[in-house]
Parts: sequence; structure tokens; C-alpha cells
Amino acid sequence: ILSSGTAIVNFSTDFSLCISTSNTPIIVETTPLGDCNGLYVTNRTTSGFTVHELNSGTSDVSFCWRAVAIRKGYENAR
Repeated sequence: ILSSGTAIVNFSTDFSLCISTSNTPIIVETTPLGDCNGLYVTNRTTSGFTVHELNSGTSDVSFCWRAVAIRKGYENAR
């Protein structure tokens, strides 16, 4: 839940241990579940990410998210 325009999302330990630490970025998609100015993501790491409301918004709104990353050990697989 976005609280005063910001939320920190922590991945589960199981997911974090599977993510490659190579230079391939983690892709995070967010969808707000209420009225707000829109969302953007910062601080993407193998442990989680931060979500902010656009335009320095301060909304308290729920959102859903999906993270996609390269699996550790499969960095060169196609």
C-alpha cells in the first residue's frame, strides 16, 4: 500500500536468492488500484524496490506489482 505517496516492497527470501546479480535490471510493473497521479519505481535491487507517486503525490492507495528478473545461473540462456 502506498502511504503518503511512497511504499517499500521487499521480495521474499526465496525469490531474492534466485535473482541474478548480473547487470541485467529487474523489471517491475505496477498498477494503482485507486485514484492517484500514477506510479514510478526506484531502487530496484535483488531484495526489493521502492514505489513513488508521480508529481510528488501523497496518496494512500493500494497497488499491485509484478517483478521479472533473470534467474541466477541462466544469465546467458535464450
